Amino acid sequence: MFNLILRTLILSTIIFTIGCSTNSPKIWFESTDNLISKGNFKKALSQLEIEGKKNTALYSRISKRDNLNAKSKINRIEKELSNQNWGLANELLSNLIENHTWKKQFPLLKDSIKRLSDEERRIIQTNIKLAQASLLQSKLAQYDFNIRSQNEDHGWSFSKSILSNEKNQLAKALYNLSVQALSVQDYANAQSTYSQALQLNSELQKFELSKTINAGLNKSNHKTILSQQQSLLTKLDTALAEEDYQSIITLQTILSNAPFKGREVSAAINRSSAIRLKQAKLLEKQADSVYRHGGVSKAIALWKQAKHLVPSLSSIQEKLARATKVQSKLIQLRKRSELELKN
Repeated sequence: MFNLILRTLILSTIIFTIGCSTNSPKIWFESTDNLISKGNFKKALSQLEIEGKKNTALYSRISKRDNLNAKSKINRIEKELSNQNWGLANELLSNLIENHTWKKQFPLLKDSIKRLSDEERRIIQTNIKLAQASLLQSKLAQYDFNIRSQNEDHGWSFSKSILSNEKNQLAKALYNLSVQALSVQDYANAQSTYSQALQLNSELQKFELSKTINAGLNKSNHKTILSQQQSLLTKLDTALAEEDYQSIITLQTILSNAPFKGREVSAAINRSSAIRLKQAKLLEKQADSVYRHGGVSKAIALWKQAKHLVPSLSSIQEKLARATKVQSKLIQLRKRSELELKN
């Protein structure tokens, strides 16, 4: 009797389930228009696929809107990243992933949010720990002063124990921050935190870590020099094109000295020298012509410009010396004539 009742219940359940699956509406489906109005392109496209409408014009139109809408949101996320609004960027990304079909930017954006926020957190923690180390050094100096100023203990041994523990904990934290800085090639902070950690606890010294930091700093300095060198070369090219001779002289002088070097620098210096020489000779020629026609003062000014461009031109120096004497005599004659006229 019991088995008969059980079989009847099972059969009824099966019939009810089949009836529900074939006759009842799909309660998890929503209308496409309703999903689009909510901005849920992902579910709208998924439903169309289930209904066998993937190759329809409707599917294509929604897919295009999905891409355009997603692109707009991605741009917004990138803007928030540039503004360092990590929480808002993460919230927007979650909404993007929930409502749009997969895009290749999703994992990249997720990685950027984590990496950039972690980096800012690391910098803040570095500054905090370095400040704490500075404060601790002051506390230790105060402790030492108190010891030297008092004849009795007055509980300073207890203070020393607390400070010693704080010192060791802070040294470990600074050491870890140094390793973190090294992992992202932040060699300046790697050096400052490692150096401070060693001041607090010299036992933390690791030769390989010191070597890596120093190598990184040298590499970083080399990159900085190369960047400065390239900037100077670009400015020199501009000055040459614009015939800005004062800038040419200044930039060539800078590039002629350490730490700037290399084939590109040598070529730029040689080109600048050649252009300066050409311009100096042109000015010399103009000055010669002006001098022959009696324009002594103007000729001297032109020769001086030429000499400024190429100080080593001996011919200009001789002409300048001769013209200066002539100019001096002319001035004396003019003054004498003026006196005679007055008398």
